[in-house]
Amino acid sequence: MNKYFALLKIFFTSAMIKRADFFGNIAINLIQISAAIVLWLAIYKPKESINGYTLQDTIVYYVFILLITYATTTNTADYISQNIKSGTLSEWLLRPRSILLTEISRSFGDQLYRLFVLVPIYVAIVIIISIFSLGVKISFGSILLGIVFIMLGFLLNCLFEYTLSMLAFWLDEVWSIKHFKEIITDLLGGKRFPLAFFPMAIQSINKFLPFQFIYFIPLEYILSKHTIKINFAQDLFFVMSWIIIFILFSSFLYKRGIQKYGAFGN
Repeated sequence: MNKYFALLKIFFTSAMIKRADFFGNIAINLIQISAAIVLWLAIYKPKESINGYTLQDTIVYYVFILLITYATTTNTADYISQNIKSGTLSEWLLRPRSILLTEISRSFGDQLYRLFVLVPIYVAIVIIISIFSLGVKISFGSILLGIVFIMLGFLLNCLFEYTLSMLAFWLDEVWSIKHFKEIITDLLGGKRFPLAFFPMAIQSINKFLPFQFIYFIPLEYILSKHTIKINFAQDLFFVMSWIIIFILFSSFLYKRGIQKYGAFGN
C-alpha cells in the first residue's frame, strides 16, 4: 500500500499548484449558494418548515453542500477515458499496481488539498452553530457519521465515473455521458435542493438509486435527520451494494475492452 500513499502525496502536491482554479471555483459556488439561500428565504417567508426542513435547516444544508461537493466530486471519467483513447493507459499496465487503486489515489490526492483548506472553515461554522443554538441539530456523533458517508460517497462517485470511463473502449467521446450523469446526480443526489422536497413517489424510487449517497445522505447524517439506530444499516447496505456493483461492472467492461482491442491505442 505504500506505493499508493506515495501516489496520493504526489497528486496532493500537484493539486496545490492549481490553487487559483480551486479558489475561483469556490467563489463561483458561493455565488450560486448565496442565490439559492436568497430564493429559499423568500419561499419560507410564510412558512415555518417544508417537509421537515426549517429555514435554518435549509440554509445550513446549502452551506454544507459546498463541502460535500468538493469532498465527493471527481474527474475520473475524463481522466481515464482520455488515457484509453490516446493509448497512454497501456503504460499503466507495465507498472506493478492496480489501475483502479491508482485512480482512487489520484482522485483522493486532488480532493485532499481542497479539504485541507475547507475543513477548518467548517469547523468554525459548526462551533458558531453550537454557540448560537440556531435550531440545527449537529453533534460530534452526527459529524462522524457524515464523514463516514462522505468517504463512501467519494468512493461510490469515483467508481461510478471509472465505470463510465470504460465506455471509451467503444465510444469516441465519453464527455456527453459524463455530463448527463452530472446533471442527474446534481438533481437526484440532492445538490440543488434537499430530496425531501421531491414528491413521495420520486423519493421512493430514488432511495434505490446511487445518486443520493454522493450528496444528500452524508448531509442527512450531519444534520441528524438520519440516525445510526434508524437509517444506518439500510443506508450502508445500499451504498455498499452500489460500490460492489460498480466494481464488478467496471471490471467486466475493462476485460471486454481489452479483448476487443487487444492492446491500448489500437
